[in-house]
Amino acid sequence: MSLACVCLFLQVHSHVDVFDFSSNKWVDQIKMPKEMAHSHLGIASDGRYIYIISGQYGIQCSGPTTASFSLDTATKKWKPLPPLPAPRCAINICISTALTHLLFVNVCCMLFFKLQINADDGTEIVVIMWLLQL
Repeated sequence: MSLACVCLFLQVHSHVDVFDFSSNKWVDQIKMPKEMAHSHLGIASDGRYIYIISGQYGIQCSGPTTASFSLDTATKKWKPLPPLPAPRCAINICISTALTHLLFVNVCCMLFFKLQINADDGTEIVVIMWLLQL
């Protein structure tokens, strides 16, 4: 199962179109939660669940949202995740199976750690991550 959210001109869809690569056909539509972002969202999957983190709500460059969700691809049901403490868009997320199924989000959130690295030239690099136990 693959997902696609398509924005055309000044219109956004409030559903997810499901494409089956085996049959080369669109096979289903899953209605999105009303609060879910339409673009610039972070997305990752562990094979069964698809995680949608924050993003922009509405058409074009609308403001970001704090809302985050997971989709169970077996039941086609959405579940809300803890919201971010501040709206973000165009974020990066990944799932680490090596670290007991943690979802990493590169924004400051409720549970976070701060990593500081001093480069050889004295430049300080700061990375703030949100960790969510799946």
